[in-house]
Amino acid sequence: MSTDISRVGVVGGGQMGAGIAEVCARAGLDTVVCEVDAVAARTARERVAASLDRAVRRGKLDRATAREALARTVLTGSLDDLADRQLVIEAVIENPDAKTEVFAGQVLGKTVIRSQDRAGFVVNALLVPYLLSAIRIAESGFATAGDIDAGMELGCAHPMGPLKLADLIGLDTVASIAESLYAEFREPLYAPPPLLQRMVEAGLLGRKTGRGFHTYDQG
Repeated sequence: MSTDISRVGVVGGGQMGAGIAEVCARAGLDTVVCEVDAVAARTARERVAASLDRAVRRGKLDRATAREALARTVLTGSLDDLADRQLVIEAVIENPDAKTEVFAGQVLGKTVIRSQDRAGFVVNALLVPYLLSAIRIAESGFATAGDIDAGMELGCAHPMGPLKLADLIGLDTVASIAESLYAEFREPLYAPPPLLQRMVEAGLLGRKTGRGFHTYDQG
C-alpha cells in the first residue's frame, strides 16, 4: 500500500469508526465519515469532537492541534461524498478489525498483528470473554460494578476496569461481537449474559447513552 494517501473515507461513525476517523485526522489526513443519515453523521462528529476534547484535557493533545484535526473531519450521510477518496475503510459494527489493520499499520504507524481469518481474530477473542465474565459476576451479585473495576485496575494494573471498558465500547457492540463469536464457536464463554441483553434492550448502552454499568455526565 502506498504511503502517500492523503484522502480517507470511513463508512460508519460509531465507536470504532469515530476512533478511526480521529486517528486519521490527527495524522493529517483529509477524512470523510459516512453515516446512514444526517442525524447519525452529526452524532458521529460530536463523538470525534468529544474524544479530541478529552485528549486535550488529559494533556495528550494541544487545543490548536485538536481544532485542526476536527476541521479535517467531514461528516456526511451520502456515500457519493466518498467518490474522491483514495482509501475507504468500512467500520460498521459487525467486524471492522480485519478491514483496518493493514491501513492502520502502514499509513498511521501502528503495529500490525496477524491471525487466521476467524470471528474475533485475536483481540476480541481474548477481550470479549473477559468482559462477559465481569458482566456475569455483576449479574450474580457477587460484586458491584465499581468493585469489579477497582479490583482489576488496582489488583492487575489495568488502566480501565472491564465494565468501564464495556461501557466505553458500547454494550450493544459488545453484545453484537459476543453473538458473532458464539454463533461461530458455540462455546459458553462467548454467550451474551442475560443482563447484557436486557441492558441493550433497555437502551442502557454505556457512555454514549449516559448510562450502562456506570452513569456518565452527558454535558
